[in-house]
Amino acid sequence: MLDALTPEEEEFLEERRRRIRQQQEVALNRLPDDPNQRSTRDNRRIFGFYRQQRFIQPMVWPQCLAPAEADAIVQQCKDLAWDTSRHSAFATTDVPLLREACPPLLQHVAPRIRTVVLPRLASHFGFRLEDLAFRDLFIVKYTAEGQSGLKLHTDGCLFSFNILLNCPTQFDGGGTFFESTQQVVQPDQGDCVYHDARIQHRGVDITRGERYILVGFVDTADTIQKDSLLPVRI
Repeated sequence: MLDALTPEEEEFLEERRRRIRQQQEVALNRLPDDPNQRSTRDNRRIFGFYRQQRFIQPMVWPQCLAPAEADAIVQQCKDLAWDTSRHSAFATTDVPLLREACPPLLQHVAPRIRTVVLPRLASHFGFRLEDLAFRDLFIVKYTAEGQSGLKLHTDGCLFSFNILLNCPTQFDGGGTFFESTQQVVQPDQGDCVYHDARIQHRGVDITRGERYILVGFVDTADTIQKDSLLPVRI
């Protein structure tokens, strides 16, 4: 077993980490201020370097979708077959919205959300619009009698969002708890909550009714493409 570090060794390592971070910051500060003039790689580097300073607070975008549009999506998905096997670590009762897995009735949703949401996320997190793509996009259903919430977790992407699709009067409880702020965010219908995916968060249990949210995991398109070429884990 390795011996514990002495106070002097700990101080030396901390000073070394501080110098390395300073050097990294100097290099990043030489890059253009405008994300559209930087490469995808450089935008990822800047986001990764500053994420713990700049993106601790989850953001709420009121009326990302009009209530009538959100209601229509709920009605279209209510009678579909709901899946509980797609997310092994933190399973949700959901309907996928990407590619061939998407039910025909909902194939209009992904292009619409891409047009509405991705420009907002690119601007907030410091990326070019063409940098970004959906790693996953799906509708989640919470019920008081079934899956009522989701345990504390992080998401496997750069940043994520959820849009409340039904009216808050149709359920009790709900919302998203964020560990970084120790607060529960309870949006109105059509509001979009977006945040750094590494922030620990959980879906607060509902105690009555049904709650429908549209969830998106967003990453850089090049990373998603590289990951798609990896062998499938069995």
